[in-house]
Amino acid sequence: MMSTLMNRSMIAAALLIGGAGLLMVGQATARNNAAMFAPTAPVIALVDLPKVFEALDERGVREKELMDNATAKQAELTALGKELEDESQKAKVIGNINQQQAAVIKLLEKQAMANAKRSAYDALLDQQRAEIFKALYMKVSETSKKIAEMQGYTIVMADDQGLNIPSGASTDAVRSVLGSRRVLYAAKTHDITQDIINQLNIEFKSGKP
Repeated sequence: MMSTLMNRSMIAAALLIGGAGLLMVGQATARNNAAMFAPTAPVIALVDLPKVFEALDERGVREKELMDNATAKQAELTALGKELEDESQKAKVIGNINQQQAAVIKLLEKQAMANAKRSAYDALLDQQRAEIFKALYMKVSETSKKIAEMQGYTIVMADDQGLNIPSGASTDAVRSVLGSRRVLYAAKTHDITQDIINQLNIEFKSGKP
């Protein structure tokens, strides 16, 4: 009887130990599987976008072309304004009331056309400037992707650590700045700002679109 009880106890202990071993093996396997399928740790690169845009040769050239065009249009508007001023002075000295009224009406029509032309030029200038920045942004984005793939980065973020809160700003302004911040601190070891500037300037000088 005693022997039978001992045998049963030994069997139960062996089963318990075996179960614990299987449990540990199962846990280890689960950990290995989790590690196998877990995503790799991200490697983040930073880009100072304002610095990039300020240093791009293409931006300087495109902005100069835009300003030259705007200067030409402003000269046209200035000449038109001088013409309107001359006509206004002539209308004042017309003796015939009917002729004077007709001259004033014609002058008002020209002023309306001049104002419409000025508004159209301003809107066009703003649209052209927006297109320049849009095109440059797309180039910066594509170059960031290429550099990240070459250097092994998995994420490229715009570095806004330099975003300052203006002195004397209102509560709403401060909240707006703080709410827009994405990077509170990051080491500069993975900053690819200059890499992007160099690459885009090389491509622009080589004539690559």
